[in-house]
Amino acid sequence: MRNDKFRLAIMAILNAVLLIGALVFGADSFIRKEFNLGNVISFVIPLILVVFITLFIIKNYREVKKGMPLENQRSKTIIEKAATKTFYFSLFWLIIIGWLQKYFAKIFNAQNLTANQAIGIGISGIAIVFFILWFYYERKNRI
Repeated sequence: MRNDKFRLAIMAILNAVLLIGALVFGADSFIRKEFNLGNVISFVIPLILVVFITLFIIKNYREVKKGMPLENQRSKTIIEKAATKTFYFSLFWLIIIGWLQKYFAKIFNAQNLTANQAIGIGISGIAIVFFILWFYYERKNRI
């Protein structure tokens, strides 16, 4: 149980680092007055991830506080289901990014996507879908 609290603390620290990074990026964009859709999306997506990760941490902290283990068979099954569906989604998501890269580049006011932008779009989409699916299966299995 002590190990579970430590793991949750590490997750919370990493979540805080993600939040601070997003806020620094947002402040930098605001100071430079670079308000384009690409910068807004690059600011909003990490904030959405922070919200989902925070919900995940709070839910697991409550269960650990009650004496439940951080990982049990049910939680492993939910994560496996969400990860499996996310993997299949990621294959199509990356193909879509490749096909529509000109449209994504317009969001960033560029002619073509850079490698960093493409990777960022890919990882952000995959992470958001994973947390949405995790949240869905978590709620569905409780009812």
